[in-house]
Amino acid sequence: MSSPEKIGDLVEIFFDTCRTQAPGSTEPTFYPAVQRLLQAIIGNNSHLGKLHVQVNPQKVEGGMPDLRIELDGDHLVGVIEVKHPSKMKNDDIFSLCQE
Repeated sequence: MSSPEKIGDLVEIFFDTCRTQAPGSTEPTFYPAVQRLLQAIIGNNSHLGKLHVQVNPQKVEGGMPDLRIELDGDHLVGVIEVKHPSKMKNDDIFSLCQE
């Protein structure tokens, strides 16, 4: 990202993405919004600056996550599995997406 983005704005973009997607849309529809939000969080914290968010990484021993977070490009920090908001149950934050 060339210019810093406000995290609140990106959260709103994420929820707008949730609200505007048809129930038949697929999980990859949400990857760009999640990636931008994570990159903004990383960019706003100097101690996280060496973290990298990769969308659709290669399959690994534990499966194939939707997003992978790495440190210095070769140390796995974590993985993220995106779920379509319409498929989430009993989670108040995702009920906002379905309004």
